Amino acid sequence: MISPKYILTKVSDVDLENCKIFIEQGKGSKDRNVLFGKTFATALKTHIANRPVNRWLFQSKRASKFSTRRVQQILKKYSEEAGVNATPHTFRHQAITWLTKHSRLADAELQPITGHARRETLSIYQHVALDKQLEEKYQQTMRQVDL
Repeated sequence: MISPKYILTKVSDVDLENCKIFIEQGKGSKDRNVLFGKTFATALKTHIANRPVNRWLFQSKRASKFSTRRVQQILKKYSEEAGVNATPHTFRHQAITWLTKHSRLADAELQPITGHARRETLSIYQHVALDKQLEEKYQQTMRQVDL
């Protein structure tokens, strides 16, 4: 799940072997691990290897971490170029919706992964995940995006 906290992560907080990133003081001021797939691990490993002196996973030319606002500006620029409306939080919601629909995890299992204080909060994602028209529209739009 991409969020500004993810972008502001130290390289030392990335565990490529176990496909997870430690996020300090993320949503709700909670520490947590964000999981990612093996394919992303390969891309991330290449990214890190090409920047051996970086302290931050993604850092500025001045060797400092990006501000949360800068991450939002960068994403806004690229999402406008792609013709979509996206924020860092959009990616979080997308990931949770996908997990709700495809992972077969129970709400009690999803709750700690998503960082929600109550299981009931996950119900919004279930409604979105069940909407086939919305899913088809999303898939059609994503196929048209040149990434």
